[in-house]
Amino acid sequence: MKRLKRFFRMFFYVEKIERGVMWNSIFFNIIEAIRPFCLLYLSKIIIEAVTSQRLLSEVLRSTLILLTAFMLLSIISGILDKRFMYHYKCFSKKHTMEKALKVLRLNFELTEQNEFQNDLNSIKQFERFIVFSHGDFIKNTGTCIAGFIGAGIALYFFIGLFTPQGFMGLSGAFINSTFLILLIAFNIISFYLSKYIYKKFGEHISGEVKKSARYIKSYMNLIYDYRTGKDIRLYDKALAEKYTGTYLAMQKSTHDFMAKFFSRTVGAAKLLEGSLLVLVFLFVGLKAVYGSIALSEVFFFIGAINVFSTQINLTLDGLTILVPSDKSREKLLNFLDIDEKKYSGKLSIKKDEPIVFELKNISFKYPDRDKYALKNINLKIDSSQKLAMVGKNGSGKTTLIKLLVRLYEPTEGEILLNGVNIKEYDYDEYIDVFSVVFQDFKLLSLKLGENVSASSSYDEKKVADALLKTGMEDFYKKHGGEAYLYQNFDIGGIEASGGEAQKIAMARAIYHGGKIFILDEPTAALDPISEAEIYSHFDNITSKNTAIYISHRLSSCKFCDKIAVMDEGSLVQYGNHNELVSDVNGKYYELWNAQAKYYQEDETQDKSF
Repeated sequence: MKRLKRFFRMFFYVEKIERGVMWNSIFFNIIEAIRPFCLLYLSKIIIEAVTSQRLLSEVLRSTLILLTAFMLLSIISGILDKRFMYHYKCFSKKHTMEKALKVLRLNFELTEQNEFQNDLNSIKQFERFIVFSHGDFIKNTGTCIAGFIGAGIALYFFIGLFTPQGFMGLSGAFINSTFLILLIAFNIISFYLSKYIYKKFGEHISGEVKKSARYIKSYMNLIYDYRTGKDIRLYDKALAEKYTGTYLAMQKSTHDFMAKFFSRTVGAAKLLEGSLLVLVFLFVGLKAVYGSIALSEVFFFIGAINVFSTQINLTLDGLTILVPSDKSREKLLNFLDIDEKKYSGKLSIKKDEPIVFELKNISFKYPDRDKYALKNINLKIDSSQKLAMVGKNGSGKTTLIKLLVRLYEPTEGEILLNGVNIKEYDYDEYIDVFSVVFQDFKLLSLKLGENVSASSSYDEKKVADALLKTGMEDFYKKHGGEAYLYQNFDIGGIEASGGEAQKIAMARAIYHGGKIFILDEPTAALDPISEAEIYSHFDNITSKNTAIYISHRLSSCKFCDKIAVMDEGSLVQYGNHNELVSDVNGKYYELWNAQAKYYQEDETQDKSF
């Protein structure tokens, strides 16, 4: 029952994504099932005309009708075939986009989990193989429905073959029933053989997915990306070659399995097909020899039985694919059923109201881990406050920011905005408050203006102003907002340096103009002078805004009102620079002194300029 329910859900899902694709497939296959009967009946009329001296005018009239019907059906079939191919291509593109949008609508923390990534990769792997692709679902659904109709028509035409007359000492009932039993038996054996083939093939493909194919495939994609080519060439080509070899070995394993397995099973299927043909010829031939049927009906009945067997086989073949491929549909539908949005309240954030955050006993651990990434964090962020967050890598700084912007939800505790749990606010309105630049930000191979605005439409003046504030005025004047970044879409695209890319990402935050600016390691690729300039700009830009800075360079945090020191998932110190650096036993003092020589060098460089 569950399989049947999933079948109909998939049917309506396909029709929802691309209207007409399923019905075009069904009607095309129905016409293809009907067309052979026109020629079969025409051959019967011609043979009867030769053997029984039928009037020529009558034969010509019947011939004209049947040929006209055949030609019309052929034309309609051709139109439906082309329409189906068009609709199917549209469906494939829309379906790919639907999956991508689904991922974007899901909770971010879910998409990071290994289990989710493995399931998503399983869906992609299934769709790569013909027998489990959605194209095959569409085609085989049409084939099955048309097969039942075609088999019914064929049965109607050759039902007259089962006469009560016997021969060779055997009764007609015995001969007819024996033939029917053998005919059914051959088709049942063929069905189960095909089902076995596709089931084993599906199990093999699922096994390959579990062998972490997504990691190897991802690595292979990196090799083809020109932006990673330098690192691979300069460091360890052998590493790439090793993973390439592993990938090829996995592919060879699949192909070897297919070659050995299918050579045996397909051979058995062909033997069954040949045996069935021999059975049909014997049955009809003996009926004609012993006078049970007219000579003019021999080829007609053989053709009708062959069409019947063909349609039954097409139906069974379709079922042998539709039944085991339910595994693919189950994975896809489970993916589509995942709850899309976080809990969203109904409260609005007042535009002119000061924003105060308070983190109360916040703890967080990733779903697939036992250790807490954050433990019992208590922190207040006042309106217009400039807060720096410092600590070693892995101390929990970025995780805390992701909780604040609701990419993650706390495992324990709550985050309050103006005394109200942030879950009570409208989700879209809440996240619109933030302008964030993460340390692993991404620029797209789109126009510079589109990258800054994060939109297909943008205000050119506002883009220029945002880039000016990050020290990219000359860059903008040289290239303009219409210039493409990178070379994916434009061979003349700009290859932005690491520092330029970070400034563009920061311009994006300025363009957005949120009430709260969060810069997570935004200046890691910049020199100290550029970093000082950008922080100076941001200090002016955010003078009336709340700002949170995450940085490894403690000298750049001196201008902040408060500094939160993180260590191993805990907030271990909180205060201003002078307070924290005076505590010689504190973590901040340790970090400050570890970097002190670099600060002195930076100051020397500043003076030289």
